[in-house]
Amino acid sequence: MLKYFIDNRHMIWSLTLQHIGLTLTTIVIATIIAVPLGYYFASHKIANRVIMPIFSLIYTIPSLAFFVLLIPLFGLGTTPALIALVSYTMFVLVRNTVVGYQQVDDRMVEAARSLGYNRWTIIWRFKTLYALPTIISGLRIATTSTIGIATIASYINAGGLGTMLFTGLNENNYTEVVVGSIVIAVFALIVNWALERLQTRVLRYVSGLS
Repeated sequence: MLKYFIDNRHMIWSLTLQHIGLTLTTIVIATIIAVPLGYYFASHKIANRVIMPIFSLIYTIPSLAFFVLLIPLFGLGTTPALIALVSYTMFVLVRNTVVGYQQVDDRMVEAARSLGYNRWTIIWRFKTLYALPTIISGLRIATTSTIGIATIASYINAGGLGTMLFTGLNENNYTEVVVGSIVIAVFALIVNWALERLQTRVLRYVSGLS
């Protein structure tokens, strides 16, 4: 197994970079969309009740089935993969963003208004800052989930470490499957650890402001 890893290190590194790129692109796109949506839903309960079940429904669709359903519309490659991955990620990010903003103390917001802070300052300096630990918690869950689902995206030629798993299974090369699985697991564990550390630091900082 170690010999396989050494002999194929350049290929493994290339697939790892593809996997990182797919995951990072998904998270950036989903975050840009989800945080403003979550803020809106937090203060508009009707919209929250109507739209969130749709995200929840998409989240329950098996990933491979979702990827296959997108092929007739977008073909193979990264485009259908990103559409599916962003759709899955949205549910977790929007849900946690809504919860984060709803947990902000209204008395603190009113106190900020009475001190003369404008609307945008209140949103960013008070509401978003205090909602941030919960948002990052959602980001951690969404990112590790995306790393796993992006593995399946290799089935539709989106690249990434899942290529090793599918190729290994097709060729009965179980060493390739095991090595690919280990690299994916290590990648997910490192990302989860880093985001957990970030969440802890942000929570400590916000708690110090209270």
